[in-house]
This record gives sequence, structure tokens and C-alpha cells, in this order.
Amino acid sequence: MIYIPKGMAHGFYSITDATVAYNVSTVYSPEHDAGILWNSAGIDWAVSGPSLSERDRLFEPFGQFESPFSI
Repeated sequence: MIYIPKGMAHGFYSITDATVAYNVSTVYSPEHDAGILWNSAGIDWAVSGPSLSERDRLFEPFGQFESPFSI
């Protein structure tokens, strides 16, 4: 288990099939649902063609990402 604070970007890389379950603090908010393109943040994921959902493939690159959360 890992705690990820509200509004914090996170990602993971699994070398086998995996299931991820989230325990969240409030109801789903589509207007706050955003993400960063997996290969745009300068992280060496050691993979060139990962299996991604259509949603994840369409995320903005890191340099263009604008957080939907206010500080």
C-alpha cells in the first residue's frame, strides 16, 4: 500500500499483469481527472511500447500539463 496525497501525480510500471485498486477520499470528479503523458517527464521506464489505455495515450506532455487543482 502507498499513500498518495490529493492532487499528486503518480504512475507505476508493472512487468506482469497487475490490478490496481484505489481507496479515495471523495466521489469521482471528472473535471479533475487529468494525467501526464507517460514518456514526457524524463523518467527512464525501460520500455518502448507499453500497453496503455486510450485515455492514458491522450494525456498532455509534462511540459504542457496544467493541474486542475488549486494551491
